[in-house]
Amino acid sequence: MVNGPNAFSSGQPVMNNRFMHRFDEEGTFCVVSEGAPDTFCIIRVFFNTKKTATPELVNEEPYVLYRYHKIFLDCKTPDAIIHYTLDGSTPSKLSLVNIK
Repeated sequence: MVNGPNAFSSGQPVMNNRFMHRFDEEGTFCVVSEGAPDTFCIIRVFFNTKKTATPELVNEEPYVLYRYHKIFLDCKTPDAIIHYTLDGSTPSKLSLVNIK
């Protein structure tokens, strides 16, 4: 069991069940499910995050891409860091980074 101001219990174990928790304040939270006691996750809640423009392709070449074809990404937000993937998955901070 995890204790502390930013910890909470998901309730009694129920096989193949889900729970929902509403985060009303910013912070870092450790979540442990009593239904899966060996599993936990860390959730970081941010309410006032910086928004960026959507990155765009800036290639001058045709948009038909072949293997080893270079593409160039740009973002109108100054100093934006563009994370991307090559397999269609959602990018994260651990994904590849576009370098200008």
